[in-house]
Amino acid sequence: MSTDSLRTGTTPLQTGRFSSLLPGVKAPGEASGRIGLALVALGLIVAFSLLNKSFFSLDNFVVIGVNSTSILIAVLGTSALLIAGYVDLSIGSMVALIGIITAKVAVATQSALLAICVGLGLGLLLGLLNGLLVRRLSISPLIVTLAMLALYGGLAFVVSSTAVYGFPEALLELGRGKIFGIQYTVIIAALVFVIGAFVLTSTVTGLRLYAIGGDPRAAELCGIPVGRTVVGLYAANGLLIGLVSVLIAGRLGSITPTIGVRFELDVLTAAILGGVAFSGGSGRPLGIAIGVATIGILNAGLIFVGLQSWWQSISVGSMLLLALVADQAAIGFRGRRARAAATNFTVADNGAVASAGPAVTEGNGEAPQGPAFSIAGARKSYGALTALEEASFTVGKGEIVCLLGDNGAGKSTLVKIISGAIRPDAGAMTLEGPADFLQEPAGCTRRRPGDRLSGFGALPEPQRRPQYDPRA
Repeated sequence: MSTDSLRTGTTPLQTGRFSSLLPGVKAPGEASGRIGLALVALGLIVAFSLLNKSFFSLDNFVVIGVNSTSILIAVLGTSALLIAGYVDLSIGSMVALIGIITAKVAVATQSALLAICVGLGLGLLLGLLNGLLVRRLSISPLIVTLAMLALYGGLAFVVSSTAVYGFPEALLELGRGKIFGIQYTVIIAALVFVIGAFVLTSTVTGLRLYAIGGDPRAAELCGIPVGRTVVGLYAANGLLIGLVSVLIAGRLGSITPTIGVRFELDVLTAAILGGVAFSGGSGRPLGIAIGVATIGILNAGLIFVGLQSWWQSISVGSMLLLALVADQAAIGFRGRRARAAATNFTVADNGAVASAGPAVTEGNGEAPQGPAFSIAGARKSYGALTALEEASFTVGKGEIVCLLGDNGAGKSTLVKIISGAIRPDAGAMTLEGPADFLQEPAGCTRRRPGDRLSGFGALPEPQRRPQYDPRA
C-alpha cells in the first residue's frame, strides 16, 4: 500500500470474522486473468457446433448448466482449500457415501427433510474428520485425503452395492422442480456460489485464507488461528459436498455407489483452470466460474460428437496437466520478478532520499532541518499476497510520525521492515549516521539501546520498578 493510504485511513477497524473488508481495501489474491480461458470456452462451442449442429441450442446450454451445478457448488470449497494451500481428494467418494446413506434414509422414512438434514450433517462430519486428520497427522493433505478417498469409496459399497431409489416426492421436487422456468438446483448453486465468492474476496475470513496460502507461518505470527481455520475450512467443504449429494439424489432419482467417480478430477480441473494456484495464495471467483463452464462445455461436447466416455477422462486429465504446468510457470515468473526487485533494494547515503516523500512540516510551517530517517519504495510480498506496496516517507529530527490505515494496509509490515524483523523485496532506506539496513531486530537496539522490538514495532524499554521491602 502507498503511504497515502497508510496516513489518511481513519475508519475504525472491523475485526469480526465475517465482517466485510473496509472500503478502499484491496481484494486479496491476484486477478485471475482468465480472458484466454474464456476464449478457449468460446472456441470449444464453435468447434462442437460445427461437428454437431444440435450442440448450439438453448436447450443444450440449459442442460449443460444443470449438469454443472454440482461442480459449481463443490468447486467453491475446493478452491478455498487450494487458496489456503490445502486440498481434498476424497470429495468424489464423499459424494457416493453421503448420497447412498441419504438415499437409504429417504427411502426408509419417506421424509425429505430428514434426508436433507442427514446429508448435510454427514457431509459436515466427514469434512471435519478430514480436517482433523490433516492437522493432527501433520502429513501432506494429498496423502491423507487420498486414503480417505479409498475409505469412503469402500464404505459406500458396504452400505449398498446396488442402486437405491424410491425417494419421496418432496426430494424429487427439490432436484427437478422449477420456478419461472429455472430449476431449483440452478438457483441454489448460483446463490451458494455468490455468497461463497463474497466471503472469499470481501470478508476478513477470506483474507485470512489468502494469507495462510501465501505464507502460513507469517499468517500465524500475525495472529491468525491457522489450525482452527483450516479445520473449519475442511468442515465447510464437507457441508458443500453434502449439499451436492442431496441435490444429485433429488435430480437423478436414484443413487449408486459409483456416483462420484471422476468427480474430484472435474472439480480440481475447473478450479485450477480458473486461476486458483495449486500452491495457494491466489485465485478469484470469476475465473473459477469460467473454469466450471469450460469443463461443462467440454464434457457435453464430447458426448455430442459420439466419443466414448474414456475420452472425457483423457481430455479433462490433459487440461488439468496443462493448467498445472501453466500454474508452475506463473509461479516461476513471479519468483524471478521478486528476485529482480530484491536486487534493487539499496541503502542510500545520508540525505540521498530526501525527496522520497513529503516531509511533515513543523507547527510554524517550516520544514525540519533535513530528515533523520527516510524510506522510499518499500515493498513486501508473501507469495502471491502483497503485504506492502510502495511505502515512502521521511522523518525529521524531533518529529513523531503515526501510521494510520485500514486493516491490511501494511502498517505492521512497514514497521517490521524498519525495525529489521523482515527484509523488503525492494526500496531504499537511510538512518541518521552511517547508512545501514537493519538485518534483524537486534540491530534496532544496537543503533538505539533504549528501544526494543515488541510485537510489531520498537517500543521503549520499560522502566524497572523498585522492589518493595515489607520491613521498611
